[in-house]
Amino acid sequence: MHSVSSLSMASNLGFMFGTTSNVNEAGLCVGEITVGEITPLERAVKESITNHTKVVLAQATVDGVKADGIDTDLAELLSPVTEVGKWLLSLAYWEDSLKSSVFCLDFSYIISVFMVITRSYSQGSIDELKVVAPPAMTTVEQFLAVQNAISQAEELIQDGNIVRLKSRGKSQ
Repeated sequence: MHSVSSLSMASNLGFMFGTTSNVNEAGLCVGEITVGEITPLERAVKESITNHTKVVLAQATVDGVKADGIDTDLAELLSPVTEVGKWLLSLAYWEDSLKSSVFCLDFSYIISVFMVITRSYSQGSIDELKVVAPPAMTTVEQFLAVQNAISQAEELIQDGNIVRLKSRGKSQ
């Protein structure tokens, strides 16, 4: 038999005294039996659900932050590419057999024409390929080079979005 404090007992009976107490955790002692006590499994499940809720909220926050940055610009710029990707997937899954067959025949024809043109206009074979190693750079120089490349990529994405929005505005 174990003892229960009077505050715990009163809160188990439905009385609240300023602080919030968890009725489920203390349980109600009736003789030697505790009624309403949470098992370790139930406690772990509730904790897991709480943690999952926190993770979902954190992911939504991260997604909101990404929406303000480069990801949105890149997503808008690549939306036509994703549409083409969806179209190619529908062809690959043979959702419409006629379109997929025509696509396969057209693509085979293009490849064969490219192979004939390459063979007829080749100037000879390449004997060796030279790869020039980049100059040695310190860690700081590498870091600055990466920063510069990222800023240039952001500028290109912004320029692409401007061109896309202007062309969309002219077409409407």
